[in-house]
Amino acid sequence: RMDILLEHFDGMLSHYGSDGGIKVARKHVSWYSTGLRGSNEFRQEVNRLGDPGAVRACIRAFYEPAIERMAA
Repeated sequence: RMDILLEHFDGMLSHYGSDGGIKVARKHVSWYSTGLRGSNEFRQEVNRLGDPGAVRACIRAFYEPAIERMAA
């Protein structure tokens, strides 16, 4: 999911520009994280961010621990 979400996020930034892309991406980020542990807090954090790099870092910080748990 993380890779697909990041690719989708980059596409929205490319299509809508930085500000518009982040705003449109917020609802999509919510869809991708629905049902995952800590998703409510994750969505709240993403909704506060206005910098694309910070959004990417937040996405990675949310998904990478889950990926590591699954690999173990």
